[in-house]
Amino acid sequence: MDHLQANHHALSNSTAEATFDCDTPGCRAKPFKRRGDLTRHMRTHVTEKRLDCSAVDCKRRGVNGFTRKDKLKDHILDGHDDDSLFQCSRCEMQLDRDIWSIHHWRPNVHYSAHRSCPLPRCSYKLYVHAIFPERLDRMQQHLLEKHDSHGRTYFANLLKQRGYDAQSCEVICPVCPSACRFSGHLEFYNHFFETHFHGPVCVQHKDGYCKQYCFYRHGHWRLRDCTSVPDSVRQHRRAILRVWPAFEYYPVWEDIRECTPRA
Repeated sequence: MDHLQANHHALSNSTAEATFDCDTPGCRAKPFKRRGDLTRHMRTHVTEKRLDCSAVDCKRRGVNGFTRKDKLKDHILDGHDDDSLFQCSRCEMQLDRDIWSIHHWRPNVHYSAHRSCPLPRCSYKLYVHAIFPERLDRMQQHLLEKHDSHGRTYFANLLKQRGYDAQSCEVICPVCPSACRFSGHLEFYNHFFETHFHGPVCVQHKDGYCKQYCFYRHGHWRLRDCTSVPDSVRQHRRAILRVWPAFEYYPVWEDIRECTPRA
């Protein structure tokens, strides 16, 4: 028994004194007591270019950056919210996450928009192609099915800022002073063209009042061809973008696109 105890004691001392050395040639770092410390140290020897997160005050930069673009994108979506500020490395402009893509906008490129549930501590996310805004109706379904009326009422102001009515979860037009509400995003889309859009009518429906699903009323066909931007629309551009991803084509973002190279 004494022999076994002695061996156990020796093994414990050996384990406690175990160290992890950096085997990089020329490195003078002292041995590390934990493997995790050695792993973090090894990042200082990596010569591969890393991708920095552009969020202000984010620590995922330099040796803590990302080696893959998809991992950086996941971090931006999961590690930051729409109100996080991101800084452009070229012009130093700081922008909220939900309009960050507009700063790097390219003509004739359709983006997949990311939208998160407006309510705090909810992890629900939705990816919507910019030219199919009606798919955002799933957000309305989520709000109705996963959040009770009491919770929605408590965060009514937050929901309104994100474009939804707390009770019905209908889409709110931020431009109309009477707070017009619509059962779906496509209905709001049609309302905007009929009421707030200054520009050419649908090429297939010259009266401009086609309410049915119409391919030629997609934003990438008409929004960028508007003839003037009403001040009321300019004032609420971010609120409109939240419920209408294709609104990035509307020529109301020129101050955001200032440093973006033209294609």
